[in-house]
Amino acid sequence: MMYLSSSSLDARQDIYSFSSGARWNLLKKPVTPFIGFELLASHFAKKKITAITDSAVIVIGSSAKNKFGAMVIGGVGIRLSNILGFEIEGGYAADNLFSRKKNEKTAERYAVQLHLVYSLKP
Repeated sequence: MMYLSSSSLDARQDIYSFSSGARWNLLKKPVTPFIGFELLASHFAKKKITAITDSAVIVIGSSAKNKFGAMVIGGVGIRLSNILGFEIEGGYAADNLFSRKKNEKTAERYAVQLHLVYSLKP
């Protein structure tokens, strides 16, 4: 007698992202507000694995998508000394702004980041 079982599992998802942009400092003081924008490119890849029997695992599909979008950022940089400071940055991104299908919703996200900034030249 042969016993068959079937189950499905998303076993792996890879996400690679790249962004490039520009930023403008509004003041040149120890506390410096800034604004900017970034262009985003992301690659999403997923493999779906289905176990057919107790001894066999078969990959039944994979998918990959490339998404292109934009991000608006703003924040404040605080200089603690000539070589050390930090930045608090916030932003709004639309990850699939330029690559979505006609009826697809925009993938939106908000980000808040804290950066430690140092300079090799005092």
